[in-house]
Amino acid sequence: MRKLTAAAFAVGAVGLAAAPALAGGSQPGTPGEPRCHGQTVAYLAQLAGSAGISGANGLGGLARYLAANGDSLSVPQLQQIADQYCTS
Repeated sequence: MRKLTAAAFAVGAVGLAAAPALAGGSQPGTPGEPRCHGQTVAYLAQLAGSAGISGANGLGGLARYLAANGDSLSVPQLQQIADQYCTS
C-alpha cells in the first residue's frame, strides 16, 4: 500500500513527466497540449487501480486511499497537481 502513497508523492513533488506508464499504456498528458489536463487526471484516477487497490477507483478513490494512509490529498488537490503539471 505504501507503494501507491510514494507514487502519489513522487507525482506531486517530482512531476508527472517522470511518472511511469500504467498498465494499458495510460500516461500523463503533455504540458502545453490542449488535452493535457484530461489525460493527466485520467492517469491519476487510474493510479490506484493499477496498484491493485480494490475500491480505490477514480480521483475520489485515490483521495480516500491516501487519507486512510496518512497522506491526505483531496480531489481538488489532485486536480491542482494536474493543473500545475500541464501549465509547467
